[in-house]
Amino acid sequence: TFDPYGVSSHPNHVDTHKGVKAYQASLRQTGPAGSGRPLRGYALTTTSLVRKFLGVLDLMPTAAWTDPKAIVTIPPGQLFAAMQGMRRHRSQLVWFSYLLVVFSRYAYINS
Repeated sequence: TFDPYGVSSHPNHVDTHKGVKAYQASLRQTGPAGSGRPLRGYALTTTSLVRKFLGVLDLMPTAAWTDPKAIVTIPPGQLFAAMQGMRRHRSQLVWFSYLLVVFSRYAYINS
């Protein structure tokens, strides 16, 4: 999910984070499927505007400032999968969406 800042402060992203946290809290009573264990969650880290649009070049600062175990890199070929996903959601497909997918660090690196 997104972190508490919603990556871009988008209200839906912030609410997604809150919803996942609330769901996790509700499971702390019994755990997933009654296992008694908490449900592990992961959240994207909000970065500065400059780093957000460095694309793959943000790997260097991310690697320098982040625990390597907390970095997920996305193969470049997956860029096309992101584009296909955008095409399936016409409401999300605006002219700058293509630029966002190509230049956003989140298309290549997540920490």
